[in-house]
Order: sequence, then C-alpha cells, then structure tokens
Amino acid sequence: MSSILLVRPANNAVAIELSSWAAGLRNLAAASGHVSIGSDLASGSATRPAVDAALPGYEGLFFFGHGTPTKLLGAGVDLVDTSNVALAANHAIVAIACSSADTLGQTAVHQNGVEAYLGFTRKLTWVTGDPDGQFEPAICSGPRRLIQYGTMNDALADMQSELQNVVNHYHSGAGKATANAAIGFLSAFWDLNHLALIGNGSYTL
Repeated sequence: MSSILLVRPANNAVAIELSSWAAGLRNLAAASGHVSIGSDLASGSATRPAVDAALPGYEGLFFFGHGTPTKLLGAGVDLVDTSNVALAANHAIVAIACSSADTLGQTAVHQNGVEAYLGFTRKLTWVTGDPDGQFEPAICSGPRRLIQYGTMNDALADMQSELQNVVNHYHSGAGKATANAAIGFLSAFWDLNHLALIGNGSYTL
C-alpha cells in the first residue's frame, strides 16, 4: 500500500475552504485499500520542520492551500520551495494551489528528481463557497483518481474532463440561469487552461 502526505495549512478563509476539500479525501483513502493518508499536516501542524521531516517518507504529496510560482505556502512560512522540494525525489506532488506548476513544478521534476507534478500554472479560481457544488468534485477528481489506482495522466485527464463539465454547466447547462453563471464559467475555463502535468505521466502511487 502506498502512502500520501497531506498538507493543508488552512491559514485563511481561502485555504480553509481548500482544506475542507482535502478532508474529503481521507475517507476515500481509508476505503481504497491502495493508498492511505499516512500523515495529515493540517492547520497549525503544517510547519516547515514537519513538512521537511515528512516529505521523504511518502509516495506522494497532496497540498491544498496557497501557492506562488516558486512556493507552496503556510501561515507566514514557505512549506515547499526550491530548497526542499528535492526531499520528494522519486515521488509525486499534486498542488491544489495557485501558480506553483509554473516554476516550482518545473524545478522539482527537471532539477530535483520529483517524478511528476500536477498543479496550476496561474491563479486557481472558483466560486467562493462552491454554492453549486461544481468546483470541489472537479478539482478533487485528480487526487481521487490517484487514490483509486490511476496514473498521473489519468488524474490530469479526469480533472480536465470534470472542469470542462463545469464550463458546460455554467455556459449551456443548468447553471446558465444562476447568479454564478458568468464567474463560474470564467473560473472553470481559466482553471482548465492553466492545469499542467510535468514529468512522468505513467507514475502511480
């Protein structure tokens, strides 16, 4: 059985919402028989020393929180950046965060031995609170697929397909008549076009 390091700092309202999405993966992992959540660094437990100590011991890192092109962020601290990402060498990273696939993902894979990096090259956007129940299942479909025996390519394809479904929902489906139609469509279209997989698409947890 493979094991995942889950990091979800929940250091402000946006990160708290993402942390709640990540929490939904715990039961799925417990039931999968294939991938477990080996460590869950949530809220105040998501510190740089804790991340540094944990990163080498797991086949994958699932990060849900804030990011920049070069960093995954916690509460006033860089949790994963170019100086410690090599601790995840030979493993995979899924970053549900803004922008980190732009530079950190490239550096992780091409210079630091990380097998694959799935994330976003620009800002991750959604309708705050996800009132129509569209974005959480779409964004989390990739991590779910990895927990359920999928490859990194499978995870990418699922996220692309599910985000396209959100685009369709707000453009021509049931969501077209809702107050969130414009922002929902634009957010899903943006996310779809800035989702990126770097490295070994055949990697499995």
